[in-house]
Amino acid sequence: MLTTKAWLFITLGGFGAFYIITWVAARSRERSSEPIAPTPSLGAIGFVTTFFDTLGIGSFATATSIFKLRKLVKDEVLPGTLNVGITLPTIAQAFIYIMMGSRAFLMPVGSARFIRKGSYDVRASLGLALGGIPAVLIAALIVKSLDLYYVRWLVVVVVIYTALSMLRSAASERQSLRKAAQPPALEDVVSCPTKAP
Repeated sequence: MLTTKAWLFITLGGFGAFYIITWVAARSRERSSEPIAPTPSLGAIGFVTTFFDTLGIGSFATATSIFKLRKLVKDEVLPGTLNVGITLPTIAQAFIYIMMGSRAFLMPVGSARFIRKGSYDVRASLGLALGGIPAVLIAALIVKSLDLYYVRWLVVVVVIYTALSMLRSAASERQSLRKAAQPPALEDVVSCPTKAP
């Protein structure tokens, strides 16, 4: 007879299979000439953000700050990109840490909607997924051997970095909006040549 934990893992595997089938089916129907292979930097972003997620910091805020700071993903598809890309690493986390189960069951279903609508960046999502899965395994091994004191300081440093990056990005956007909303300077209007009637 199977234990509750075994049934949980079987169900989680089913959700993971549903997610992979949904993603592969959607990609096979889509006839796009754009490259889908993630760049090494996108894989590195997936690795770093999911590594920190496994340590308990979270990955959405850190990935968002990096994507916005480097202008890698359009704002309109950022939520879908994060959900689609971080689903498989989250499932991997749930196999290691049972407490991740609720998130791992929600993400495949939620991500399927973004996939069906095509509301995500394929390259960035693949980078998050492919970089994230090995990060989960490495972080899980490191967490077991790391002193909690150092983990806390690592969390503090990453949270401060993320907060500063997001504040910088918001300030930059606000400044861009202000410049766009300003009327032209008086000397620009005066120096414009006018046509004689």
